[in-house]
Amino acid sequence: ITISDKAGVVSNGIEVNSGWVNQRMATEDDKLTVKLSNPHVFMCNDILGDEEMEMIGGLMENICINKNEPLVIIAPSFSTSFKAFFENNLQRNKHLPVLAIELDYSPYNKRCIFEDLALILNCSIYDKYGQTEKDTYSINRLGSCSSVMGNDSHTIFIEGEGITKNKD
Repeated sequence: ITISDKAGVVSNGIEVNSGWVNQRMATEDDKLTVKLSNPHVFMCNDILGDEEMEMIGGLMENICINKNEPLVIIAPSFSTSFKAFFENNLQRNKHLPVLAIELDYSPYNKRCIFEDLALILNCSIYDKYGQTEKDTYSINRLGSCSSVMGNDSHTIFIEGEGITKNKD
């Protein structure tokens, strides 16, 4: 998509028909909308569960707490315990800059959208079954964009890092 702001500045982006998994992730006064500037983006090709909780917790601590930078976590689904993990962390820290999005990966056309999003964001997808060790996924494999905005039903990623790096 192409978006023009009030000053006429044109930005490129991609919109997905998925939104936040927890309303506490909303950052705006309306308690429905999330807007994050310069987020890091983690993408996984399967359900995030207990096995990945320590790794994601480490990313959240390093990026969101220590650096006070936003982190977007995208996966086809999150386990019940993972959603409770988000809820507990968001209750303790109301301004935790984290956004979790469930983005279906199963049918072929949705897999293409998932992979296109990874290219646009310049994000290395965490392959849950192809990794040999949890520690092999490092912060330099995260994607990024200039901003992300959305609600419970859709999310827009603006000026993904991969738009300039992956033009083809």
